Amino acid sequence: MHYEKHYSPRLMSLGPIHHGAPKLQLGEQFKQMWAAMYIRSTGQAPQSLHGRVLDNMEEVMKLFATDLFTTFSNFSDQGFGSMKEMICWTLFVDACALLQILENAELGEAYKMNVKVEQLNLVVQDVILLENQLPFPLLKLLWRDTDESSLIPIMKKFLRYYWDARTEEWEIMRIEPPTHLLDLLRSIMLPESRHPDNRDSIIYFHSKFLGKMLIHRYGPSHFKLFLKLSMRPKQVLIPLVEV
Repeated sequence: MHYEKHYSPRLMSLGPIHHGAPKLQLGEQFKQMWAAMYIRSTGQAPQSLHGRVLDNMEEVMKLFATDLFTTFSNFSDQGFGSMKEMICWTLFVDACALLQILENAELGEAYKMNVKVEQLNLVVQDVILLENQLPFPLLKLLWRDTDESSLIPIMKKFLRYYWDARTEEWEIMRIEPPTHLLDLLRSIMLPESRHPDNRDSIIYFHSKFLGKMLIHRYGPSHFKLFLKLSMRPKQVLIPLVEV
């Protein structure tokens, strides 16, 4: 069986891994539109925001594996003067677009993003994929507020809109900032401090997280998903999904 479609973006790439994929060209147009919307909303000059990434490129590049940027070797064909320039621009656009998504992507108000509801639904799924994660320090560089602590509540608000969790799970305070958006969701769904010495509890939380992600991926409005998880050592057993 081929599972790639379940962990690859369907409309939009973020970061270097799927950048330039032919099937994601519509998403490239959306990203440029959303990045422009975010920049306008900050009231800051685009050159100023772009300069934040450019001035910190050495540190930003350390957040990615170097082999992820091999596809950027065609920078001259894309109109860039160097690979560094292309990488900087790509991360700048992607991060600004993601910040716009985090602040405004609600299915009930898709018009705010200037897209159809079904398109926005795909975007929401894409931004949580592991291979689409952008490092939190990059998002901080471009965040509208000089107080970066206001960014995490925005990220939580976005996640809470689409993923269910008990109120106390959303209120868990992290001492360390998240690595990226998916890491923040993981820390909410799998609070390690709750059962630090209980292996069964850890397995349970991982199973719960997996179940929620499967339900989100397939969409409760389109399928009836009857998911009953059972555990064995080092295994999570998932029965067939009833469609």
